[in-house]
Amino acid sequence: MRTVKVVLATGASLALLAGCSSPTRTAPVDGGARDSAALVDAGGRDSSVPVDASADGPGGSDAPDGSDTSPDGSEPQLAAPTFAPAPGDISTGSLLSIVPPAGFPANGELFYSTNGQSPVVNGTLYTHGIDFEDTGTTTLMAFARAPGFLDSPVATGVYTVLDCCIGPVEFNPTSETTDAPFLLQLSVTPASATICYTLDGTTPTCDQASAACTGGSRTYLAAQPIPIGPAVTGPGGHVTVTATTCEANAFPSPLSSQSYTLILAPLELASQSSVGTGLPGWDWGGTGQPWTTMSIPGDAGAPYGPFVAQQVGSLPCTGAASCSGPAFALADFVCWSKAGPATCVCASPLPLTPAGPYATLPASADVSPGDTLSVIACQASTPVNATGFYGPSVPITVTF
Repeated sequence: MRTVKVVLATGASLALLAGCSSPTRTAPVDGGARDSAALVDAGGRDSSVPVDASADGPGGSDAPDGSDTSPDGSEPQLAAPTFAPAPGDISTGSLLSIVPPAGFPANGELFYSTNGQSPVVNGTLYTHGIDFEDTGTTTLMAFARAPGFLDSPVATGVYTVLDCCIGPVEFNPTSETTDAPFLLQLSVTPASATICYTLDGTTPTCDQASAACTGGSRTYLAAQPIPIGPAVTGPGGHVTVTATTCEANAFPSPLSSQSYTLILAPLELASQSSVGTGLPGWDWGGTGQPWTTMSIPGDAGAPYGPFVAQQVGSLPCTGAASCSGPAFALADFVCWSKAGPATCVCASPLPLTPAGPYATLPASADVSPGDTLSVIACQASTPVNATGFYGPSVPITVTF
């Protein structure tokens, strides 16, 4: 038999929980006109004693002659009581109220059962909220009785009691922007719960009976973290991961989501003196670390250039040849600016190819001491050189 706990309450109303949060318990609904004590004591009945209404059930008689109406034939029938919250899914610990029908007199009584038997035969006098403690399905039946009225019809409500609550999904790492693909880990309490997730902006769903992910939802496996890389990102390198949890006989957790942006590896500037008497060969800013300032020897007053923009990725770049086979996603083109941080909207984009993974800037990009030069790696809306989608790199601005 399912455990149903009765909790004593006083006052004029009963707040009832039907969702996944701590129950709020106040006084039962009493129809607005009755004193709660009158409901408990009406007719002098002991609420701990089941009612035996086998000869006096719904539609039965309170008249001395056993008829269905009062002596003058005017005895009306009570309407059936109702339940709050309405039948359906509720959480463990929910308090449920039996609401008397309209016009219910102060000396009326409500009887109910939760064991599948008619409350007319084995009913319990209702005096306060009913607390559902066990998961599963419970059938609640109730009817109303009052002197001078025919008993009401029996009201029936079926409730599915679910555990409350599974914690929200946790993400490691949380939202971030990075130029390196990574593995995303998800976790939840309890660890036995199923995690369902999506990568396309739709809402993940699951079947509460089987705890299986449904529709387009994917099932997360702890041994197989989610690869956040160009295979799952859209144009601009963005992807939003939305997740929920599912467990049999339990409410799913609230939706959780985190957004990630995958960007191209940054660029680095290299230069060679235009007058031919400066630093011989390429002047790189180091191995994998873009410069923010650059000092180039040369003739006084001569502009510095030409410049080469080279992507910096997981391979150390000590010269153009050493970066010819990048292990990072190659940009489709490069943009530059002397008027502030570069953007991917520029008049003369410079293409990059696997055969030449660097771009030589035109003479108009040459600078003098005190000037700045900014470069950015970009990708077309449809990738040309990269596999999948990346966003633009961080713009690198160098002051001379």
